[in-house]
Amino acid sequence: MATLPTSCFFRSSAKTKSDGFYGMTWSSIEQLPDEDLINVVRNVDVATILKFRTISRRIYMLSRVKQIWARVFQHEILGGNLPVALYWKNIDVLHASQLEGLVLHALRLNHNIKQQHSPLSIPLVATSSDDVSSSICVWSIASLLYSRTCVAPLDEAFLPAPVRNGAVDVDGPLVTLALELVGR
Repeated sequence: MATLPTSCFFRSSAKTKSDGFYGMTWSSIEQLPDEDLINVVRNVDVATILKFRTISRRIYMLSRVKQIWARVFQHEILGGNLPVALYWKNIDVLHASQLEGLVLHALRLNHNIKQQHSPLSIPLVATSSDDVSSSICVWSIASLLYSRTCVAPLDEAFLPAPVRNGAVDVDGPLVTLALELVGR
């Protein structure tokens, strides 16, 4: 395995498109072996991964590797204590695209929570479905925003089929869900 220059992992203070990526030129990035490119991508944040994948089709395909999204999920989502539906108990069983979807969903959810200036007493309902099952989690927005420790959902439910359609009604502390599951 080739040794990467340390400049790969540190941003310089003045960057332009011609500077390349972390002190490397775009052509030198393209010449790195797949394993080294994956290593570079594993060590950056989600926004950088999404920008980095626009360089070429090869880099786009490498940015979709499961080990990248498993690391991002562990560090940015679980490590950042962001809300995410918990139907997946073990990330080893998820595909790279599912992990990427969970990461992006959790980041959007966190962004939306912080952008809204709604009362903190309103619960946050997060749902997730795949081809086989679904989950629903209810979170305290105040706990998510202000807790310095790992926050567990107030309640969660696991369903034996994907959700086709649904509606939510929030009345103070009461949350009512009506769900239509895909028939088997």
